Amino acid sequence: MIADLRKGTPMYRLIASVILMLIILQTDGCKSKDSPTSADNHSTPPVTEITEQERSDAFNGVEQMLSSVSSVSAEAGNQAIAAYLRTLPQIKSVGISDSTANVWALFKDNRVLIVANNRFPGGDTSLEMPKAQHRSIMDGQPPELPGAKQARLINAMGTGFVDPRPVLSGMLSSRGYAVTTAQGTVEDLMNVSGDGIFYIDTHGGKGINPLDTNKGGYSLWTATRRTSQLDSAYKEMFRLGELVYFTAKGDRARAV
Repeated sequence: MIADLRKGTPMYRLIASVILMLIILQTDGCKSKDSPTSADNHSTPPVTEITEQERSDAFNGVEQMLSSVSSVSAEAGNQAIAAYLRTLPQIKSVGISDSTANVWALFKDNRVLIVANNRFPGGDTSLEMPKAQHRSIMDGQPPELPGAKQARLINAMGTGFVDPRPVLSGMLSSRGYAVTTAQGTVEDLMNVSGDGIFYIDTHGGKGINPLDTNKGGYSLWTATRRTSQLDSAYKEMFRLGELVYFTAKGDRARAV
């Protein structure tokens, strides 16, 4: 996984929802581009099984599209990605979320794909907290600070993005927090508990609820790369909409 990220390959990540770990916000009744059109809406969508090859072909095509639109605006890129997805027989519904600048698609077996074309690698990957700002943040004792002294810092982004965890860890440790860092895999997030502070830096995007396509959902990508074995292992979570597929850019090599 690390080697692929360093080569700049867009990665397909398994995304956990609020049902699993309180990180997807369900929204009802949206009629904008963020939700399917009325013609596509059905509360109990039918399921048609697709093969591993059909799913892999779709992923490979989207990966190529995501790379090819890096020189155009996010809006134009999303339109091109959505148009491509609509040509695939294994996809039954496609939409664009204007508010989060991402594309979503629903496979015929009711598994959701999010394509985030809204946050790009590149630029300075170092991070320092100015001393004056450090003092203004940490010297006071606001009453709303959490009582639990366990802090969890997760960064699921690729090597082309700033990792803020070293700075945050130092700030929190100096105030007595026991800091845990993690990559943000599905398993990491399934085992979150007891945190006074929970921080995650990752891609996000809006899609739909596969159990009721009149409803939407917000997804965050994880550090778990999609495999056919995990597809089988997490089959029930996919069925319930607790996991979706997600692709985005994770390394500066893809930046234009």
